[in-house]
Amino acid sequence: MPTWRAQKAKDPFELCRAVVGLMGDAAGPEDGAVRSGGFELDELIRHLCALVVAGVAAYASYVHQREFAVQGGADAVSAALWPLSVDGLLLLATLGC
Repeated sequence: MPTWRAQKAKDPFELCRAVVGLMGDAAGPEDGAVRSGGFELDELIRHLCALVVAGVAAYASYVHQREFAVQGGADAVSAALWPLSVDGLLLLATLGC
Protein backbone atom coordinates (compact mmCIF):
# COMPACT_ATOMS: atom_id res chain seq x y z
CA MET A 1 0.00 0.00 0.00
CA PRO A 2 1.40 3.47 -0.89
CA THR A 3 2.45 5.82 1.86
CA TRP A 4 2.21 9.57 2.24
CA ARG A 5 5.99 9.79 1.99
CA ALA A 6 5.31 10.25 -1.72
CA GLN A 7 4.84 13.97 -0.99
CA LYS A 8 8.59 14.39 -0.70
CA ALA A 9 9.35 12.42 -3.87
CA LYS A 10 10.89 14.06 -6.91
CA ASP A 11 8.20 12.63 -9.20
CA PRO A 12 5.34 15.19 -9.08
CA PHE A 13 2.74 12.53 -9.91
CA GLU A 14 3.79 10.07 -7.23
CA LEU A 15 1.48 11.71 -4.68
CA CYS A 16 -1.43 11.37 -7.09
CA ARG A 17 -0.65 7.70 -7.60
CA ALA A 18 -0.40 7.24 -3.82
CA VAL A 19 -3.79 8.87 -3.23
CA VAL A 20 -5.43 6.83 -5.98
CA GLY A 21 -3.86 3.69 -4.50
CA LEU A 22 -5.25 4.54 -1.06
CA MET A 23 -8.71 5.10 -2.50
CA GLY A 24 -8.61 1.79 -4.35
CA ASP A 25 -8.60 2.79 -8.01
CA ALA A 26 -11.58 0.82 -9.32
CA ALA A 27 -11.05 2.04 -12.88
CA GLY A 28 -7.41 0.99 -13.13
CA PRO A 29 -5.84 -2.42 -13.58
CA GLU A 30 -5.39 -4.71 -10.58
CA ASP A 31 -2.03 -4.82 -8.81
CA GLY A 32 0.45 -6.70 -10.92
CA ALA A 33 -1.82 -6.73 -13.95
CA VAL A 34 -0.36 -5.74 -17.29
CA ARG A 35 -2.38 -3.25 -19.26
CA SER A 36 -3.04 -4.27 -22.83
CA GLY A 37 -1.95 -2.00 -25.64
CA GLY A 38 -5.43 -2.28 -27.14
CA PHE A 39 -8.31 0.13 -27.40
CA GLU A 40 -9.76 1.20 -24.04
CA LEU A 41 -13.25 2.61 -24.58
CA ASP A 42 -13.75 3.94 -21.05
CA GLU A 43 -10.48 5.85 -21.18
CA LEU A 44 -11.39 7.36 -24.55
CA ILE A 45 -14.79 8.42 -23.23
CA ARG A 46 -13.23 10.04 -20.14
CA HIS A 47 -10.75 11.97 -22.29
CA LEU A 48 -13.47 13.12 -24.70
CA CYS A 49 -15.69 14.27 -21.83
CA ALA A 50 -12.78 16.18 -20.29
CA LEU A 51 -12.07 17.77 -23.67
CA VAL A 52 -15.71 18.86 -24.05
CA VAL A 53 -15.80 20.38 -20.55
CA ALA A 54 -12.47 22.15 -21.14
CA GLY A 55 -13.71 23.47 -24.49
CA VAL A 56 -16.90 24.88 -22.99
CA ALA A 57 -14.95 26.47 -20.13
CA ALA A 58 -12.41 27.96 -22.53
CA TYR A 59 -15.14 29.41 -24.73
CA ALA A 60 -17.02 30.91 -21.78
CA SER A 61 -13.80 32.34 -20.35
CA TYR A 62 -12.79 33.83 -23.70
CA VAL A 63 -16.18 35.49 -24.29
CA HIS A 64 -16.33 36.88 -20.75
CA GLN A 65 -12.80 38.32 -20.83
CA ARG A 66 -13.28 39.80 -24.31
CA GLU A 67 -16.44 41.58 -23.16
CA PHE A 68 -14.62 42.79 -20.06
CA ALA A 69 -11.84 44.26 -22.22
CA VAL A 70 -14.33 45.93 -24.58
CA GLN A 71 -16.21 47.49 -21.65
CA GLY A 72 -12.87 48.70 -20.29
CA GLY A 73 -12.24 50.63 -23.50
CA ALA A 74 -9.93 48.27 -25.39
CA ASP A 75 -10.00 48.26 -29.19
CA ALA A 76 -11.28 45.16 -31.05
CA VAL A 77 -7.85 43.58 -31.61
CA SER A 78 -6.67 44.12 -28.04
CA ALA A 79 -9.98 42.81 -26.69
CA ALA A 80 -9.61 39.68 -28.83
CA LEU A 81 -6.02 39.06 -27.66
CA TRP A 82 -6.55 39.82 -23.97
CA PRO A 83 -8.17 36.45 -23.08
CA LEU A 84 -5.45 34.54 -24.91
CA SER A 85 -2.72 36.25 -22.91
CA VAL A 86 -4.48 35.77 -19.56
CA ASP A 87 -5.43 32.13 -20.09
CA GLY A 88 -2.11 31.44 -21.81
CA LEU A 89 -0.23 32.64 -18.73
CA LEU A 90 -2.44 30.49 -16.51
CA LEU A 91 -1.77 27.47 -18.73
CA LEU A 92 1.99 28.05 -18.66
CA ALA A 93 1.94 28.45 -14.89
CA THR A 94 -0.07 25.25 -14.53
CA LEU A 95 2.36 23.30 -16.71
CA GLY A 96 5.33 24.78 -14.88
CA CYS A 97 7.12 25.93 -18.05
